[in-house]
Parts: sequence; structure tokens; C-alpha cells
Amino acid sequence: MLKFLTRHLGQNYQLGNNDIFGRYLFNLLRSPREKREYEDYLDRYTAKFPVRIVPYLVADRACKNCSPLTIVHFNNFAEEIFFKEFHDFVQFRVEENQVAAKAAIERFCQRNGFTEDDIAFETLKKNWQRYKKKEKKRQAAGHNPTGLSLAA
Repeated sequence: MLKFLTRHLGQNYQLGNNDIFGRYLFNLLRSPREKREYEDYLDRYTAKFPVRIVPYLVADRACKNCSPLTIVHFNNFAEEIFFKEFHDFVQFRVEENQVAAKAAIERFCQRNGFTEDDIAFETLKKNWQRYKKKEKKRQAAGHNPTGLSLAA
């Protein structure tokens, strides 16, 4: 995740409303989030992405609620964006260029500078397989709609 965030936000990131990551983190920092069970969870994160927060955001905008739960929520948000970008990249190459998924995943890793130490190829491959399975189910369900209807 560190390489992904660095690529999108740079190495000297300052919190602001200029991007989706900043807006999300800004709102997380303004809402109190306390759950003690997440304190031990942070040990799973081996890399840290530094975020500079200018003093007026803390004083005037109350951006001071950084708890372990805030960090977990932000990491989950960044992961969700990462995998969305990954799925879109692979899907485009598989559908449009008729490239095998394996080659598209390798290209994604090369393009972003990811090594096996950053994220294992098998992790991405399994994630892609799960995504495709869900997409097939979703598309099949789209042909047989059930549940709520928005028609008025």
C-alpha cells in the first residue's frame, strides 16, 4: 500500500481536500473513533505513510481524532481504491487486448513497481479470480432483478 499511496500522493503529502484520499482522511480525523480492540491490529501494518497536517486544520477544523480505528479505516479505504484500480487495469487488458490475465497482472506490477515483497503475485491472482467470480454472479443477477425497485 505504501508504494500505491506514494505514487498517488507523493512522498511529502499534506492533508487537504484536493484528492479523494485527503477528503476521506479529513472526515475520519474530524469524527471521534475509539475501539480498544484495534490497538493491537496496527502491528499488522509494516509500512507507514506520513501525512503532514497543518496546524490550522487541527485548531480550526478539529482534525485531531487519530485513533487506531481511524488508521484501519483509512487503510481499508486505500486498499479498496487499489483493488478497484487493479481490477480495472486487468479487465481492460483482458477484454480489449485479448491478453491473458496472468500477463495483465504482471504488467500491472511492472507498471507500478511492485515486487513480490510488496504484494505477492498469487495474492493478486486469487483476488482477480474472486473478483471475476463475483462479477459473473452480479451480471447474472442483473438479468433477473429481485428486491427493491427504483421505478416510480
